[in-house]
Amino acid sequence: MNWFISINEDITGPFNTNKVLELKSDANFDSSEALVWGSLLVQWIKYDNWVKSHQDILNNKFKTKTKNQIWYFAENSQSKPVGPFSKLVLISQLAELDDKDKVLIWAKGMEAWASLFEFNDILESLNISRRKHPRAPISGQAILKAEDGQTLIGKIDIISPGGCGVSNIPGLEIGQVFQIEIKSPDFYNSISAIGKILHKSDVDAYGIKFEKIHVESKSTIISYLKEQGYINKTASAA
Repeated sequence: MNWFISINEDITGPFNTNKVLELKSDANFDSSEALVWGSLLVQWIKYDNWVKSHQDILNNKFKTKTKNQIWYFAENSQSKPVGPFSKLVLISQLAELDDKDKVLIWAKGMEAWASLFEFNDILESLNISRRKHPRAPISGQAILKAEDGQTLIGKIDIISPGGCGVSNIPGLEIGQVFQIEIKSPDFYNSISAIGKILHKSDVDAYGIKFEKIHVESKSTIISYLKEQGYINKTASAA
């Protein structure tokens, strides 16, 4: 199991458990400012709390993998979920809806419901324009560094302040966590974030949710969306 360290939004890692524990004896390490996160956690926690509870976290290790996804949708957060469906049936059901802006989707293996507009392949199947939604197509390279140190390189297809879509990287699984670097000719600097695989399509394409992203990287993405007309230039960068 590996972990990431965040200090004032500067993220480093991944580190193994022993390496993170050794930090407490480093005179230059300020544990009061440090946060720890790993794929077994739902959110960042304070370093000192992680030291106290890391063994319990490891003892409750749980992973979910899926190959043949079963899909559900809800018209909004208050609606009763409908399903299960295959992806083809899901798309046909969604096509019948007049208002898709608040639709949520869940597939077996996903950790949480997500907006329809996080699923680039489904949007394309429905012929839905993303112009009024804060995400945009982009070209470039996505470099994913796994917890075991393995580096995977693919194509970046779509980006938003909350995540991205990548392709040409076979074998990824829902729930996997990566340190991500995005390089694009549209960005002056590369984008750095920690992301979790939220969903996958049938053609080695994946939706990634940013679990942690530096404020400068987020601002770069928002500026790009504004330049492309996907966010009103007077809109807040929230």
